[in-house]
Parts: sequence; C-alpha cells; structure tokens
Amino acid sequence: MTYMKNENGTHFPSASTLYNLASQYNVSSDWILCGRGAMFYGQKEEEAKNLQATKSADMFTRQIDEMAALMKNIPLVYHSVVSYFLRFKVDNEAYLDREMARLKETSEEK
Repeated sequence: MTYMKNENGTHFPSASTLYNLASQYNVSSDWILCGRGAMFYGQKEEEAKNLQATKSADMFTRQIDEMAALMKNIPLVYHSVVSYFLRFKVDNEAYLDREMARLKETSEEK
C-alpha cells in the first residue's frame, strides 16, 4: 500500500527512508529528490572532475587569449614575454628535452 501511495504521489517517503535508499543503493539524493544530476555517486564524482577540468581549460584558454592580445597590442609586453621564454629555454634545456621526449613517447603509444 505504501509503495502504491508513493508511486501515485499521495504519500512521500520520510527523510530517513530516502537516506536509507540512497545509502543502500549508492544513489545520489539529488537524483532521488529532484531527478537531476548523476544517478550514482561514481558518476557524480566523474562529472565533477570533468567540470573542473573544463573550467581549468577554459581559464587557461582565457589567459592565453589575454596574453596574446596584450602581446599583439603592446610591444613591451611582447618583448618581455619573448625574452622570458627564451631565457627559460636556455636555463632549462635538459628538462625541456626530457619532457618533450616523454610527450612524444606518450603520443606514439596512443
């Protein structure tokens, strides 16, 4: 009878019942109550990681775009960035060679 009332919407399960269902089946409470987000916690964590990665990539892209615009329009910025980059290459040549070799190996494996 309780199940039928829940299904018909004439009765709503208690908070403890919802908590027990979510815990027992490893299901997100947001999904049970609101029907939004990932159903299972593992999916929810994966979505959060993907969202964070997307936000980081977007921020990186915005910073690169801003730097490129400044370099294009302000000669001092252009010369400062290029001179810093060239100095970094000279000071870290061995490190850069190792990292580029590692990246090449990784891309060849894929």
